[in-house]
Amino acid sequence: MQTHHLLSVFLILLLLFCGCITDTNVTVPDAESGTPDTLATLQSLLESDPENPDLWYAMAEILKEQGDNEGAIHAITRAAEFSPGNSTILLAKAHLHITKGERDKANRAILKVLDILPGNKTALDLLSSLRMNTTTPLNYIQVEHDLLIEPNNTWSAFNKGRLLFEEGKYREALAWFIKATTYDQKNAPAWYFTGTTYTELGNYAQAIDALQSALTLDPSNAGVYYEMGRAYEKLGNRTAARNYYETAIKLNPDNEWTRFVYGKNLAISGDYESAIKELKTSLEGSSCQASAWYELANAYYQTGQYDQALEAINSALTIDPYTKEYRALYLSIRAAQDPASWSLQNVTKRAADAPENASVWFYQGAIAYHDGRYADALTYLTSAVSLDPMNPEAWYYRGMTQYELGRYQDALCSFDKTILLDPGNAWAYYYRGDILQKGGQCEYAIAYLNKGIQLDPTIPWTYYVKGNCYLNQSRYQLAADEFDRSIDQFPCNRWAWFFGGQSYYGLGKFSIAYDYFTKALSFDPENEEFRRWKARAAAESSYPDEAIYHYNQTLPFSTGACGIM
Repeated sequence: MQTHHLLSVFLILLLLFCGCITDTNVTVPDAESGTPDTLATLQSLLESDPENPDLWYAMAEILKEQGDNEGAIHAITRAAEFSPGNSTILLAKAHLHITKGERDKANRAILKVLDILPGNKTALDLLSSLRMNTTTPLNYIQVEHDLLIEPNNTWSAFNKGRLLFEEGKYREALAWFIKATTYDQKNAPAWYFTGTTYTELGNYAQAIDALQSALTLDPSNAGVYYEMGRAYEKLGNRTAARNYYETAIKLNPDNEWTRFVYGKNLAISGDYESAIKELKTSLEGSSCQASAWYELANAYYQTGQYDQALEAINSALTIDPYTKEYRALYLSIRAAQDPASWSLQNVTKRAADAPENASVWFYQGAIAYHDGRYADALTYLTSAVSLDPMNPEAWYYRGMTQYELGRYQDALCSFDKTILLDPGNAWAYYYRGDILQKGGQCEYAIAYLNKGIQLDPTIPWTYYVKGNCYLNQSRYQLAADEFDRSIDQFPCNRWAWFFGGQSYYGLGKFSIAYDYFTKALSFDPENEEFRRWKARAAAESSYPDEAIYHYNQTLPFSTGACGIM
């Protein structure tokens, strides 16, 4: 080994064994540039001591300097697992997530640092930089105050409309936006929201008129072009819609929703390759759009790219598993890949010709399962396992079908058969653990869930169910950790954010809980349970005005309550 390589290794080992990294000081030490010899030495040390957070931290630092952000995030995540209270590691993790544009993950790591070291300047600065571009929520008390003091002011009316619009109360909001434009006909945002609200109410011609006024006053607002495109699309004028969407993208190329609708329109017009490009760009900015994954899958399917189509439609189904058109496209893709096995017409014919063929019954059952015809699926799959009881895939599909039908005890038996025939099926362990959790038997469920994690640590639902077990047992820190692992694997699960928020609320970490409930609501803004928990967290943290607002909505004053006697 060359002398400077020896020095690099020595420096890292000195940092490790002098305790510099594990110190709670939040200044991350500079690592010597990584070399193949250095990495090899670290990998060798990790083989003999795989749970050493300092070694994983050093590995992350070297990989980061080499530009391997994926490898660095994996290493720093391992370090954080083995030393969850180490602020140095958590800050390094936050920096890496910021580099990748993963703001939610960075935010969680920073909040954990502030829980360990309240008031830490480095963490506060990072948190401020993350939130500096976010929209400040409207203050209910301030909005009502402004209306009381200046009832005929354009911005008083506009903010009242915004408050109602964000709650989905479009008819009430529209009246206030119209008042705002009446008080000041040059209020461009008021015209913009008037047009947007008309679109939400289905009045597309009136929407276009209002949006044109907004464009005249502010031709640089990309959102107005997007809304114009949306209104023209609803009226059936796809050419005009496409032109407006193109302009919106030129003005704001980072808007994922504009790219989604533009890509969808390109696909409708038959320009699938351009559609694929736009839809992929949209999903890079917002990966939780099931409809965008569906449109991408359809574009791949139409161009014969079946493997990519299957991957995309599986992403859509992971987010929204019960949408019929998603299921139908899944079956169409599988039939295109393997028509002998997955074409319903072919399989039905084969079943008539060879009624004792277990494989044919299996595929009939699998097709029916993915089509949502669970009663039929169970009949076919029962025939399949009767004819061939050694087929683990048939038992597994039978278990999933029984699960969907709510026949949990029967499903347990089918999953047991699956595990005996195929001990490496991590999903079978997940389903069995989930059923036990549903039955209140978490002490048994956790063993199956842990086995599933050992076999495949990338399944987010296993961590999610395990988190629910711990939450039901009031073991809040363990629950929070599991929900965070689930979110890291699949950030689109609103319920993981919601129950994660409950876990942090139980720990007394109200500001973190508030952020989690806010995220859950971003997926489902009308969910009253999410709203109530967010209001509770707001009351306990630094958002009392929001809690007051929800309280006033829940318990309105009686008629004439403020009347003068």
